[in-house]
Amino acid sequence: MTLDNEKYLVITESITKRGGKYKSLMRHCNVMIDLPGEEVCEKVGENDFGEPIFECTTGDPVLVPSIVDNKSFSVEDSAAIRVPDNQIIVVVKDNDYNREKFQLNNTFTFEGVYKVIHRDFTKRGLMILTCEKVN
Repeated sequence: MTLDNEKYLVITESITKRGGKYKSLMRHCNVMIDLPGEEVCEKVGENDFGEPIFECTTGDPVLVPSIVDNKSFSVEDSAAIRVPDNQIIVVVKDNDYNREKFQLNNTFTFEGVYKVIHRDFTKRGLMILTCEKVN
C-alpha cells in the first residue's frame, strides 16, 4: 500500500467492523530490499563447431518493500518474536514473486548478506522471514 509516496504493509486482518468501518494496523516499510533482476539468455548464433552461443543479460533490479527489525517483531500486542544479535526479522507481502525469491537458504543484501533460515505464513497476506547474517 502506498500513502504519501511511502510504502506500508497492512499487518492485521480487518474481518469485522469497528465503529462502523473496517480497520486494520499498518506499518511503514523501513527498507526496500534490492533483489537482482532476472537473468535472460538468448541464442545469438553458433560457433564453428555448430554449438550454440548464448548472450545473457540481467534485468532491472526489483525493490521489495519490507519491514526489517533486528530485536523483535510483533503483529499483535501479546506475542513478540525475539531474535539473536546476528539475525533479523523481515516482513514482506506474501505473493508468488516473494515466495520464489525468499526461499530457505536464499541470500539477499541488506547492510551485509543475510540468509533466509525460516519462513512463517501464519499471518494472512504476510511472509515473516527469520534471516541470519552470513560471514
